[in-house]
Formats: sequence, C-alpha cells, structure tokens
Amino acid sequence: MKIHFFMTGMRSSKLDIDKKLPDVMKIYPDAEIKKINFDDVECIHAIGIIKELKLIKMLDVNINSEINIDMYAFSDFNYTFFDISFDIEIDHIRLLMEKPSFHESLVLDSNVIINDESRNFAVIITEYLISFFGNRSFSDLENFKSNDLSALKDNLDLIYEKTALRPYCTNGINDMMSLGPMNHLFIIEDYENEIKTNESIWECITIDNDIVYVNEPKYLYVCKNEDYYKRLFQHHFLYSSATNKLEFIRRNCILYLSNIRTCGLSIRENIISNNQNPYFWKELKKTIEIMDLNFLEFHADSIRITFGVLYSPFQQLITTKYLEKIKVDLSRNIKKTEKFLDQVRYASDNLSTPSHTHDENILQQETEKVNDRILMLSFIAMAVSAIGMMRSDEIELGFKIMSGAGIFSLPIIYYLVRSFQGKISSHRNKKSEKARKIKDRTQSLDQMKKEIEMIDLSDELPKDLKKEFKELKNNWIINAEKELKKLKGIN
Repeated sequence: MKIHFFMTGMRSSKLDIDKKLPDVMKIYPDAEIKKINFDDVECIHAIGIIKELKLIKMLDVNINSEINIDMYAFSDFNYTFFDISFDIEIDHIRLLMEKPSFHESLVLDSNVIINDESRNFAVIITEYLISFFGNRSFSDLENFKSNDLSALKDNLDLIYEKTALRPYCTNGINDMMSLGPMNHLFIIEDYENEIKTNESIWECITIDNDIVYVNEPKYLYVCKNEDYYKRLFQHHFLYSSATNKLEFIRRNCILYLSNIRTCGLSIRENIISNNQNPYFWKELKKTIEIMDLNFLEFHADSIRITFGVLYSPFQQLITTKYLEKIKVDLSRNIKKTEKFLDQVRYASDNLSTPSHTHDENILQQETEKVNDRILMLSFIAMAVSAIGMMRSDEIELGFKIMSGAGIFSLPIIYYLVRSFQGKISSHRNKKSEKARKIKDRTQSLDQMKKEIEMIDLSDELPKDLKKEFKELKNNWIINAEKELKKLKGIN
C-alpha cells in the first residue's frame, strides 16, 4: 500500500508563476516541471523533485522504500503543496497508529538515505522543500538601501527581480513564512483492504459503503478504491488549502496589530513628553499612511480568498453528515478571519486619531506664528515715521545710519534667529527619533538571539532541523546587525 504525507508552505507574498518557472527548474533539475491549471487555478507542477531518495528506517524498524515528492505552487501567499509518498507495509502502519502523532513520528523518528548518506527525515524539509521559497535569497539581498520606508519601493522591486515574489508589507517588508504538515491528513491507498476499519474510531464518509474512511484523531484517510483516489486528493487539497490560507491571514493580522501596538506605544511616549518632537509626528503620519495602503492590498486579497466557496469534486460522493461538518468548519473559519481583518482596520483608524489631533495643534501654533509676524510688520510700519524724522538736517549722519541699520536689521535678525532655532530643534528631534529606532531594533535583535538559544535548548528537534533553523535565524541576525550599524552611522 502507499501512504501520502502532505506538507504546505506559505509566505506573505504573491508569486509570479511565469517568472518563477525557470528558477524552479534550477532548484529541482531532475523533476518534470510544467505550468498547469489545478481546479481552474494556474500553478507550477513539479513531479519527482528529488531523485534516488529512500526511506530506510521508521520507528527503529528497517524499511526500504522509494520516496516520491510532487509539488504544486500557486500565486496567492506563494501557497505550495508537497505530496510526499512511499510504499509501506501494514506492520508499519500499525506501528504509526500506536503513536500519539503520525506527523511527529514520521519526521522525527525516521531516516532517509540521500547522496549515499543516512540522514533524519527532516532533511527533506530543511534542505529540499524550503529551498523553493528562497529564504536565503531574501537574507542575502545586500543591495537593500535601507529598511526605512523611503527605500521600500526599491527594496520591493529588488526582491521581485531576485525571487519573483511581491511581498506584502506592514511597517516595512513582511517576511512571514510557514512550512509544515498543517491541517493535513495522511491518505493511505489500501486497495487490498488490509486496514481494518470496523472500529468506532473510523467513519465511512462516502455514500457508497467501504470506499473512503476517516480517522480524525490520527489525521488519517484510507481509500479502498483506486477510482476514488484522485477526487479524494482534490477534496483534501481544496479543504486544507482553504483552512490554511484563512489561518495564515489571521497570523498576518496579528503581525499588523503588533506593528500598530508598537506605533501606539511610541505615540504615547511622545504625548507624555508634551509632544516635543515635531519630526516624530511628521514621520509618524507618513508611516501610518503607508501602513494603511499596505494593509489595503493585503485586505483586498484576503477578502477575495474568504469569499471563495469550497467546491469539491468529491462532494457528490460523500455523506451529508460529513459535508455539513466541512461547511460548518469552513464557515466558522471565515467568520473568525473576517473579525481579525476588521480589528486591524479598527486599530489602524484609532492609530491615526492622535496624528490628526496633533495636526490641529500644529495648525493653531502656525496661526500664532503668523500673528507674531504680523505684529513684527506692524512695528516696522510704525518705524516709518522714524525714517521721516531721520531725513531732518538737524540729526547727525552717524546717528541716522545707526538708527536706519537698527530698524532694517530687526526683521533680518528675527528670521535668522528663527531659522537657527528651527535647525537646532530639527537636529535634536531627528537625533531623538534615531535613538528611539536604535532602541527598538536593538530589542528586536536581542529577541532573535534568545530564539536561537531556545532552539539549542530544544531536545525534540533533530540536529538537521536545528541546524537549518539556526542558519536562518543567524542570517536574519546578520542583516539586522548591518541595519543597526547603518542606523548608528558605523561603517
């Protein structure tokens, strides 16, 4: 019998299918790669992305089975679906059934042989699946001008040119990514009817009896008729992808809310200090406007996804009870996701309120400045009579020159003093804002380093997985340190 183990990867980006296609051919040179329509949606389909890959041990039991991996890559969220399949004996199925988690047991307690070397099963994920998403391409883009908003467009163009991805943005580029067996059930092709499904834990979900069974506690489908497999596969893909995308949207909303919270804290600090930093408010207004526009793009794509109706080519064949369960679950997910999107919009609107209030205060201050200048001009106008008096022959020439110079130098001195005060204030405010940014990014850098320490302390992850996670984190840390040095003015 054959077992199918599914993995899903996603990024906060949109993938250009045509531009990515040549790159996929380089990443997986041994695969059969083409562009297809899967359920009327364009995607990249790669068959057999790794050659000569064998499963040699599972749960301390020797096994010798060829592993095949097919890939389906879509544009929205760079959604990528990996179908990992291999032949397996009924005894191995029974061993897996005894474990609390199929997925953990397979990934953490199995070994494969690749390039004549025995490795943990996780190497498939860390060295072959993750390479499709171009993580190192992101971290190695040394031509980034800056992480500041002013360089955002150039950075996005650079990422697109190098990776064929157009990332969504929050307060800067959003690099959120997920890769794992999320919301996926195994599918076992049991056409010899070796798996006994007469226990209560199994539920027959097809109208025709004894065709497809589900064991939800073990995240497992069993298909007993080859004619049904293709439609079962499509059904599982459509349902799981809808669930995964909705969950990913919610995770991105949490990131947006986190950025809004950070901005809110900095606004509070500035208000407590009596709004002494006009430069902060100027930059804040630009930041909020860009965040709103960034969220608008993400929101539009997310709503389009939530409006999508689950269609399954399998739905005419499954029981009404199971179909209703799926619809209820999906409807609950959609409502939850829409609430997250609404909360981000609500928080974003509230974030802009202090900025609008501050604009009103600035308008009042500028009005007072204009009044001061009018008074200054009135003073000069009153000095016109003094100018007439200086034309008198009875006043000495030296006194006339001194008086005229004093009268005409008043506005010049006024504007010079005001300009000098403005430059000093602007320099002080920029310095204060720079110190705030340095503090925030230093805290973020410290958090990354703590995450690496947590990876080292984990006893559950295999060495290959630890190594890959640490490399990715270290790349992020290196780039964060470079940006911090730029901010501090250190070459």
